[in-house]
Parts: sequence; C-alpha cells; structure tokens
Amino acid sequence: FIWQYRKVKTSEKLGPMFENLTEQIKNLIIPFAVTMDVEVIELNIRRRGKTVFIEVLADKEHGGITIDECSSINKFLSKKLEEGIWIDGDYMVDVSSPGLDRPLRTQKDFQRVLGREVRFYLSQPLGSKR
Repeated sequence: FIWQYRKVKTSEKLGPMFENLTEQIKNLIIPFAVTMDVEVIELNIRRRGKTVFIEVLADKEHGGITIDECSSINKFLSKKLEEGIWIDGDYMVDVSSPGLDRPLRTQKDFQRVLGREVRFYLSQPLGSKR
C-alpha cells in the first residue's frame, strides 16, 4: 500500500545538515508507530529542487500494514511538521509499505523469511556465482 501526496521520480540525498532533521523525525514517528503496532523500517530524506521529500517505509510483523495505517502515520507526521519550523520551504511526506520485494538488511528481516524461497543479488561475484 502507498499513501502519498505526490510521486517522486528522481531525487538527491540531503547533506549532513539534515542529519538532525532525520533524528527529530525518527523521534516523532517511531513512538507513534509503536502505538499502532507498526515498525518503521526505513526513513529517507531527499531534496529535489527546493522541495524536501520525506519517505517512510513501515510494516507490521504479521499481516502487513494497511493503507489506513499508512495514512495515519502520514497525517500525524505532516501535522507535526506543520506545527514546528523544521523545514524551510516545501516538503512532501510519503508513507508506504516496503512491498514484497523489500531488501533484507537486518537479522529480523532474514528471520521473517526463514523457510521461504528468496532470491539474492550479489554486488560482487562469489566464486563463479554472480
């Protein structure tokens, strides 16, 4: 499910000056997501032109996240951003599930797929395998 205001086609990562913003947003949305039994998987902040794009990937351990839950997180974060003066200029918030083809990054991700067939893509050859 995806709940967003607009779709982002290309973007560039923000510089180190936005590291504090990332921490502030994490500190806002993680406690809110926990009350909904939702895990924040990833938070990406990017700039495209003068607009800052905040992308939140969230999921539930069992059953997946619903569009209503994505919408609730989106509205909560948007409201908090409007109340504070954290971003100078335009911004967009995008909250979505990581999808079925989500990357496996943490031990928890690998445990979630135990017993299921998965496909790995190597960044470097491993013996004769690519």
